[in-house]
Amino acid sequence: MRLGDYFSKKEKKSLLLPEGIVLGTVLRAFVDFTNPPKIKRFIVIGFNEDNITLASVLINSELNLNVNYNSELQSHQIPLECEGKEYLLTDSYVDCSEIHNIEKQTIEESLQKDPHTAIGKVEKKELNTIIRTIINSEVVKGKYKRKCGLFDYKFEDE
Repeated sequence: MRLGDYFSKKEKKSLLLPEGIVLGTVLRAFVDFTNPPKIKRFIVIGFNEDNITLASVLINSELNLNVNYNSELQSHQIPLECEGKEYLLTDSYVDCSEIHNIEKQTIEESLQKDPHTAIGKVEKKELNTIIRTIINSEVVKGKYKRKCGLFDYKFEDE
């Protein structure tokens, strides 16, 4: 049995992030949109207008040149140093070339089963860089940026 199996649903809910899932939250969970589907680290960058899904970007441990085959795609890979970040095992890259939508309920259920799904939060400066990269991107379509509220993001505390 896992430690989480000893807690009631109410107790598990109280262990979740006190402020809930917020922009910049780093999660580690199973995703089915990768090939092959697997457990990935990702950062919450927005909430869709329906507030049923959240928008996220993936964290990759290395730069895959087969996927990021040109300089434009490579410019969308933001380096993230692991020093001082408990949620990273190694220096990594945030892939800002694609926004992934995940059902909020799926994440909340994952958090209830395992509170360690939420593994950290990126610094405001890093979140600003990530969101600015996506907003200025010609790779990510404007309708996706708009749907998750990126154009309304307030850049402050830099």
